[in-house]
Amino acid sequence: MGPKNTTLRVPPELTHYPSEAPRHQSNAMSETPMKLAPVGMIRPRLHQDFQRFCQLAATVVMETWNTTEESNECETTSEPCLWPAEFARCMTDFERVSVLMRHSTIRQFNLLPADQTPDCRSSLKCDSKSDELRDQGNCAWQRRQIPQALSHYTKAIFYAASSERRALALVNRSCVLAHVGAHQAVLDDTAYARTEFFETRNVIRGLSDLRHVNSLVDRGVERCDSLSRAARSAIELTGRCGERNPSLHVHHPDPPALVPGSLVTGADQRLECQHPWMTNCLSVGWLPTRPKLHDVSLLWQNTVAAVFLTHCLKAGGYRLDWDDNCLLNPSGDTLLVDEQPLPTSWTAACMLQQLLALSYAGQDVTCTTYVNRNSDVPDIPEVIWDRIQVDKLGKALYPIIGLRTVSCDSNTHTVHMADGVCALFTLKPIKCGELFSRTRSGQFVEYDRMESQNRLRCNYLIEDCRCVICRENWSTESPSPMFCCPQCQDIIPLIVTDSGDLSSEKSCSCPHADLSSILQRYSKSVQEAEEELIRIPFYYQCLVFHQFPRQLLDKHISFLVRMLGSDELNGVLVRPSQSLCKLQNLLRQLLALRHGCCVTETDLVRTNNEELDCSNCLIS
Repeated sequence: MGPKNTTLRVPPELTHYPSEAPRHQSNAMSETPMKLAPVGMIRPRLHQDFQRFCQLAATVVMETWNTTEESNECETTSEPCLWPAEFARCMTDFERVSVLMRHSTIRQFNLLPADQTPDCRSSLKCDSKSDELRDQGNCAWQRRQIPQALSHYTKAIFYAASSERRALALVNRSCVLAHVGAHQAVLDDTAYARTEFFETRNVIRGLSDLRHVNSLVDRGVERCDSLSRAARSAIELTGRCGERNPSLHVHHPDPPALVPGSLVTGADQRLECQHPWMTNCLSVGWLPTRPKLHDVSLLWQNTVAAVFLTHCLKAGGYRLDWDDNCLLNPSGDTLLVDEQPLPTSWTAACMLQQLLALSYAGQDVTCTTYVNRNSDVPDIPEVIWDRIQVDKLGKALYPIIGLRTVSCDSNTHTVHMADGVCALFTLKPIKCGELFSRTRSGQFVEYDRMESQNRLRCNYLIEDCRCVICRENWSTESPSPMFCCPQCQDIIPLIVTDSGDLSSEKSCSCPHADLSSILQRYSKSVQEAEEELIRIPFYYQCLVFHQFPRQLLDKHISFLVRMLGSDELNGVLVRPSQSLCKLQNLLRQLLALRHGCCVTETDLVRTNNEELDCSNCLIS
């Protein structure tokens, strides 16, 4: 429950940032809900308009208290909360936003003009600010800091006041998007840049600028040809000052035409839910939720934020109905014509649905970077497998992938492909009716239970993970492998005395002769797997990154899939098993190499912190 204060003026520095509030999955995904930590993320700086709106919402709540006390002619016995009493009884997101939006003062709220708000003044269009951000993006791009470069170029597009500056920022960003494999976005950015520059300017006035642009384009084409030749021959490029710049290789294959056997998000497959699929706008945003699984204070904070964001849409020019149909009930016989604006409460409910889902069900869009060690043979750089970097490019909500539950021993893995496609692969056999799971804090072999719980608490506000691994504390189990007897299904420890007798700790009652042969066969499989775990990475250390044979990748992936199958180690080894975890980790890496969007850099790029000359960028 929320804080029991009678004072309404909450200091902004103590206000929880709504978008960080995680949301539990419904009982369709997990029988035992996880418990949220009572304290959210603290954000000391809030937008001035948002602070005013929070104060207005608090005033509205105080007025409802006074009205309730006057109607009852006595003081209520329960202590007041920061939300109306009826809010805790709401069952849908539409009902929650309606509790707040039915007050006329909330609907009549207006944002201050941009030139009167300090935060907005700094966000006004300004070519000099756009140039500054593009310079920062150029420096980040030269250092191969992909997420930072993408962020700076996107901000430069936003700040650009003139079409020329906007076109330059779009072209800059298209280089980064091509680097991470977003082919369609590259085409869109270049098309927008062409429209901005050539269709909105005076050709006579801009002849000199056009000649400059043509020279820049020629330089860019020449640079691309050099990169292409270097990629084919693995020859390092030479800069203007004679320094050796390590070649950069990019791997962003298109989504496979044939769905791999372990890919579960194919076009012909669906993850069925208890509820029917949503078909129209009336079905979105007001699905019933489980208030017992949510902290009411977090629901209230997100509701206030959702209504405020709806006011931001109004300020941005979106046509919404704030008058007659503002609180129109979507569950009734409602029919809207195409020209009719969308009821504001519906928009706020959809916004609330997204706020609650993104923090918990959101998926980080990443690009994997493999670091090459400087080798004596320049044509064969060695991949440093223990220095694989994962660069976060953004956050997205994939509905099917977001439905996975949380487990410290996940059975699925996501791979980001070209153009934002995200594939879901299985890491081990999944039985009928078993839940798809993902990990939030790493595998149990990497962190003990206490460290894993701390990571969940700090990063996702999950106070107590209830997965089997945490309940049974697998991190304290003995690392020695345990086998399951195929005859009686009891556990057999891999401990045999010199005389051939099993240890007294065995729980299997089968004849010793049979058990000895079983253990020998299983031990041979474990030994084979351990040897391949060392041998497989060595293959790729001796190959040029951009020339990894797909047949070799498919061969090794098939081997790992076979070893993780029910007929092999996954069917005989008893979890927790470090061997199975190592096989799964290697399978993750090979799936990313085979189907994912990834790049390679030398360790000089990663370790060099010196300022680089930004004039080498394609568009300066």
